Amino acid sequence: MTKMNRTERLKQASQSRRAGQIAPIMPGSPVAKKLESATRLRQAGQLAQALVQLESAVALDKTNPRCLLELANLQRAMDEPSKAVINLRKALGSAPKNPQLAANLGATLRDLSQLEEALRAFEKAVEWKPDFHLALNEVGVTQEMLGRPQEALDAFQRSIAMDKRQPQTYVSIGLVQLELGNAQAALEAGEACHKIDPRVGSSMMIRAYAMNELGRAEETRALMDLDSLVVPIELDEFEGYANAGKFNEALVRALVTHPSLKKEPNQRTTRGGLQTGELNRDESGPIHEMQQVLDRSVKRYLDELPSNPDHPYLCSRPKTWRISFWGTILDEQGHQEPHIHPQAWVSGAYYAQLPDSTKAASEERPGWIEFGRPPANFKLEKEFPTRTLQPKEGTLVLFPSFVYHRTVPSIGETQRVSVAVAAVPLT
Repeated sequence: MTKMNRTERLKQASQSRRAGQIAPIMPGSPVAKKLESATRLRQAGQLAQALVQLESAVALDKTNPRCLLELANLQRAMDEPSKAVINLRKALGSAPKNPQLAANLGATLRDLSQLEEALRAFEKAVEWKPDFHLALNEVGVTQEMLGRPQEALDAFQRSIAMDKRQPQTYVSIGLVQLELGNAQAALEAGEACHKIDPRVGSSMMIRAYAMNELGRAEETRALMDLDSLVVPIELDEFEGYANAGKFNEALVRALVTHPSLKKEPNQRTTRGGLQTGELNRDESGPIHEMQQVLDRSVKRYLDELPSNPDHPYLCSRPKTWRISFWGTILDEQGHQEPHIHPQAWVSGAYYAQLPDSTKAASEERPGWIEFGRPPANFKLEKEFPTRTLQPKEGTLVLFPSFVYHRTVPSIGETQRVSVAVAAVPLT
C-alpha cells in the first residue's frame, strides 16, 4: 500500500469533511496505536485504562472525529453523557453532516432527557442519509417518549417501508398500536415480528395483549401461562458463606455502598429508590457469587420448563446467554413501574432484604411483585390475567422477559434490597 504524505492526508481529510465522512486513521500511527489499545482494554472490561488511551489519542489529534467518537462512546458507557455530548459536538465540527455522529449525539442527548434536542439530532441524521432507517427508528422512539404516538408510528412505518425485515421495528409498531388502542394492528405487527425472528420475546407480549382485547382470552392464557412460567426458586447454597442469611448481609452491604448507585436513574423504572449500574464486571465477593448463582439458576429454569413445540417461548429457548444484573434499593413508597427486558429471554429478581410489611400478609401487599399488568399508556379495555407473588429473602423469582412486571409500593423504614437479572441470548 502506497503511503500518503502529510499534504495528501490533509487533502483527504478535507474532502472527507465536505462529504460528511470520517477520514481513516493512518495505520501504525501513534493515534492508531492508542485506539487499538483502547479497544483491547474496553473489551477486557478495563474501562478506566481505555479512557486514558482515548484521552491520549485526542490529545495527539484534538479534532479527529474518530478519536472524539470513540472517546464519547466510552464516556457514555461510563455514565458520563454530558462529557460525551461535548466530544460528539466537536466531532461534528470536524465532520459536519455525518449521519452516524448525529445519531450518536441524539442517543446521548436522550440519556440526558433532552428529548427535543435528541429528536432534532436524529432528524438531521435522516436528512443527511435518507435511507438511514436505524436513525429513523430512533426518531420514532423519541417521538413516543415525547408523548406523540402517531408521529412515532409514522416514523416506524417509514423505516419498515425501507426494510421489511426489522423485527424490533415491528415490536415498536405493535407497542404504539397498543398505545393508540388498535388491537388488530398491534396483533399483525407482533405476528410479523414473530415470523421474522421467533426469539424476539416482545412479540409474544404484544400478541397476548392484542388477542385479549380481541376476545381471544383462552389463547391469551395459553401464551402467558403465568402460573407455569413464573417460578420462585429458594436458594440456600452460596460458596464461601455459611447460609443464605450471611450471604444476604454481605450482598446488601456491597449493594448499598456500590459506587454506581444512582437515585431514580434516567430511562429506568425505579421510583423512590436507587439503582446500580450493571454488576457483571465485579470480580470478587458476594456480587461475584451472585453472578455464578444466577447463571446456574437460569440454566435450571430453562432445563425444567415443560416441553411444548406449539408454544413460542417453550420451543425457542436459548442454548447460551449472557447474564446482566443490577441492584435495586427501594425506600418508603419506592416501587418499580411496569416494564419488560426486551433484549433478554429470562428475567428475575433475587431478594436480599425486605421490610417487615412485605413479609407480612395484608391486602395492600406492599413490596410484592406483580406480573401481567400492562403499562398505563396502553389503551386496553378488557381485564388482563395477572399474578402477584410475595417476595421472600433468599428467593429468586424467574420468568419470561416478555412478561410485564412491577412492584407494589414498599412500606416501612427498612429498605427493600433486591437484584434484578436479565439473561440475554447469545445462541
